[in-house]
Formats: sequence, structure tokens, C-alpha cells
Amino acid sequence: MNTRFARTAVALILASIAGLGLAGCSGNSAGTAATPVVTPSASSSGSTLIAPIVVNLSSVNGQVVTVGLNNVVDLNTGATIVTNWRGEVADPTIAKFVEGHIDGGATFNPGITPLAVGASTVTVTNRITGFRTTFDLVVTQ
Repeated sequence: MNTRFARTAVALILASIAGLGLAGCSGNSAGTAATPVVTPSASSSGSTLIAPIVVNLSSVNGQVVTVGLNNVVDLNTGATIVTNWRGEVADPTIAKFVEGHIDGGATFNPGITPLAVGASTVTVTNRITGFRTTFDLVVTQ
């Protein structure tokens, strides 16, 4: 009975986190990308799960993206192929770009992994279409 309860609790928490991540993808009334605010949730094991910061590559140009050192930025590529995107972090001591990939039936968006507290400019380019977007990344404690 306890195992079933724990599984149900974990499933509900993960569903809630997924919903928060999707809600953070919407823009504000000015048409610019909103910076999602995510509240950590505790899992049944007592550890903390934090939803990634989700950023739409189609609308992040010129924006400031803030991410905690213990989190990641998920770069939503929309309808484009995730493996077509390349990225560069101007200061590689602050963060690193992680390429999108497909592993079996799972598709993984490209992303940014923070390495240290600080700020840097990030440029992401679609190598097929030439579409390029640049944004400022701020990594906080």
C-alpha cells in the first residue's frame, strides 16, 4: 500500500512540475518571452525537484534569461529539428551549450547548463535555416 501511495504521489508531483514548465512557455501581453517562475516541489524521497527554465528560441532574442546554478535552461526549438541547432556561450566559464539529440524514441531539446555564477551572452543558430538568436544569460546562486 505504501509503495502504491508513493508512486501516485511522485506521478502527481511530476505532472504538476510539467504543467508549471508549460505555463512558463507563454509570452506576456507585450509579445515578449516571459521568464518562468517555478516553485520547487519536494518528492517522496525528500529531495527537491526543480523544473528547467524553458525558453522559446523563436522569441528570446534580446531578452535576459535568469537561471539558478542548480538548474538548466531548456531551449524549445518549436517545430524545427532539435539536432539542427548550434550554440555558443561567450564566456564558457559561466555556462555550456548542450546540443539537442534523439535517442531511440526520445527527443531532447538543446539547452544551457550553468557552470558558475555570473553573466554571459548566448548565441544559438539553426545550421540549416541560418536563423540566429542572441540573449543574455544570468546565472544566480
